[in-house]
Amino acid sequence: ITTPILEGTDGIEKMSKSYGNYIGLTDPPSEIYGRTLSIPDNLIARYFEYTTEISNAELEGIKKDLAKKQRFPIIINQLKMNLKKVYLKRS
Repeated sequence: ITTPILEGTDGIEKMSKSYGNYIGLTDPPSEIYGRTLSIPDNLIARYFEYTTEISNAELEGIKKDLAKKQRFPIIINQLKMNLKKVYLKRS
């Protein structure tokens, strides 16, 4: 199984601890939130797709809202909560 390389929170380089553009599995929730806020707008849908467990229907709704520039603060908060849920499950 292969997955695409996800860009880091800088939006340029691949996600990597050595680049400092990562969201760590064991980061505290406040750190996850801070790093989530630094994700470039054009990568938010990719982060939902590759780092959360949302349904395809939810993902399509988020993509539509992002395209219309609607519900942005709610979407960022939703991403943060989903990342926290997935990461806490794995740690």
